[in-house]
Amino acid sequence: MFAGTSNPSLAALLFIAAILCFYPAAGVRAADNGNSNAEFTLGAGDSINVFVWKDPSLSRTVAVRPDGKINYPLVGEIQAKGRTLRDIEAALSAGLKNYLKQPIVNVILEDAASHTVYVLGEVTKSGVYRLGSSMTVLQAIALAGGFTPFADRNKVTIIDASTTGALPPPDQRKIFNYGKFIDGKVGNIVLQPGDTVLVP
Repeated sequence: MFAGTSNPSLAALLFIAAILCFYPAAGVRAADNGNSNAEFTLGAGDSINVFVWKDPSLSRTVAVRPDGKINYPLVGEIQAKGRTLRDIEAALSAGLKNYLKQPIVNVILEDAASHTVYVLGEVTKSGVYRLGSSMTVLQAIALAGGFTPFADRNKVTIIDASTTGALPPPDQRKIFNYGKFIDGKVGNIVLQPGDTVLVP
């Protein structure tokens, strides 16, 4: 894996360390549930904490239902899927104006369950991994423990979340070539929620 490294386990550790050095967010963002990004886009299964200033009875944790909506006291149902935390704050504030004088609402992300990627194939630990505000193919592979000795690193396939049924033809697939990336010939690929990284 690295020139002059004969121990496969040591080589794998060096690979992961190198990725995390260049992309430190890989080990942090997977567990990041803060609201540092008010533009975080919600999806079904996500949970948010809603805080209403001076009215703790209205402060609670709310989950985005499979139909993409949330139900909130006094406001009723509102569409949450595809909207940002800032959007939800504005919608709840507008709905509460009928009952509270100048309501101040703060929405914090509790759990980003919808923002996941799948890493399969010739990696050490295939599985589902949390996607932070940004994650690249190499970050996902690093979280999955790196390539196995049998991996074809130059044909890593990214399957878009919208893909259903059979894979698209080879000439229409999104391929990440690790060798060309190391040589500086291609860039990294930023993943989207629901993407699958397949290492043959």
